[in-house]
Amino acid sequence: MLNPPAFSFPLETATVPVGDRVWQIRSLRSRDIFFATHTTAQRDLYGFVLWESAIGLSERLVAQPTLVRGKRVLELGAGVGLPGIVAQHLGGDVAQTDYQVDSLTLCAWNGLQNGIKTANFQGDWQQWHHAQRYDLIIAADILYDEAL
Repeated sequence: MLNPPAFSFPLETATVPVGDRVWQIRSLRSRDIFFATHTTAQRDLYGFVLWESAIGLSERLVAQPTLVRGKRVLELGAGVGLPGIVAQHLGGDVAQTDYQVDSLTLCAWNGLQNGIKTANFQGDWQQWHHAQRYDLIIAADILYDEAL
């Protein structure tokens, strides 16, 4: 087993049942920590939280695996990576992206801990330099506005 990447905030491993498999996903220990620190933290912590819609998207992919099987899949704002990891498991050829390099490090680690390897690269939506074409783009909890 690989050692998890080290960060200055507490992470925990969540056991996430999706379909016929239980996934081990390392993420921010508490959403309360995120909400208490995200406005003042030097590091953006959005990508370190396992959000409910990531689990929901993963469940949707398991319910309809033909969405990803045999297709090139791009995950935007992968964060801790559950949907992309599940999509790869279901037979997709997945590239996971996030603006935060540290989130991608954790995302890749989560995949490997579950026996899944995906391509990972930093993605800046304002300066997108990747020419690869994809059959499907997936994303969960990528837009957030504190005022909402």
